[in-house]
Amino acid sequence: MTTMRLLAGTALCLVTIGLALQPAPAQDAEPVPPATQPAVDTTQPVPDQTPILSRVIEVRGDVQYAPLGSDDWQACKVDDEYPQQTMIRTGIRSSAKLQIGDDDTY
Repeated sequence: MTTMRLLAGTALCLVTIGLALQPAPAQDAEPVPPATQPAVDTTQPVPDQTPILSRVIEVRGDVQYAPLGSDDWQACKVDDEYPQQTMIRTGIRSSAKLQIGDDDTY
């Protein structure tokens, strides 16, 4: 009985070592080149579309806005409208409700 266990354990070790030494199939394959896509300028609106504006519906507490990349933060007021690429931040226990384009409020 012990001889059979020893042989079974040895066979299991050899199979495990054999599997570990074989390269994975993905390692043998040629690398796939990345898909090339035309560069898209996301900072400008699409030419034939009206830019989407966000309108401030409600302000509670400290809410500020600034153009993207600017450090010139100013207070948000109800009925202000902001173009795309505008950052909005809120202070502690503060909030803003916005209407994005003609969609529902957020």
